[in-house]
Amino acid sequence: MRKLTVVFVLLSLVLVWSCGGGSEDKKAPKATAEKTTKKYSLKTQEGMMKKLQEFGISVPAELVFIEITKNSSDYVAKFEKEGIDEPVKAGLDKWYAGLISHLTANGWKKRDVRVNDTMFGAVYNQTICRKPRGGGSTLSDMLDITTVYDLEKKKYTLYVSPAAY
Repeated sequence: MRKLTVVFVLLSLVLVWSCGGGSEDKKAPKATAEKTTKKYSLKTQEGMMKKLQEFGISVPAELVFIEITKNSSDYVAKFEKEGIDEPVKAGLDKWYAGLISHLTANGWKKRDVRVNDTMFGAVYNQTICRKPRGGGSTLSDMLDITTVYDLEKKKYTLYVSPAAY
């Protein structure tokens, strides 16, 4: 009986070791979707500009970077130019329309919030764009793009807020 118990224990140990004891094969890399987005600090001008470039957005040279503020949980970049004339404003409006067309052509879904709304002496345009990241991710990239043209001061302001939800 003692020999049978020893043989049984040895066979059990060999069986356990051969089935689950060796973890060498489990360390092989799995084929998973690589992370395609990079992290940037949206608190800084440099990080915000890199994120905008990643989305294919270049801010017109006429607009000057002013600041980055935090709006609830998102960071908002503010660009503006004061004292602009009608041809420059028309060019900036054309850039805005072209940007939205470019984004929708590249898979972004848009939702117009304001289209040439005049309120308190300013003309507002605001579009929110969303694009699923894909690759098995449940996150979507979001962009809130707003332009404000102050009719009295002839000041054009651009607000851009990238986020992920």
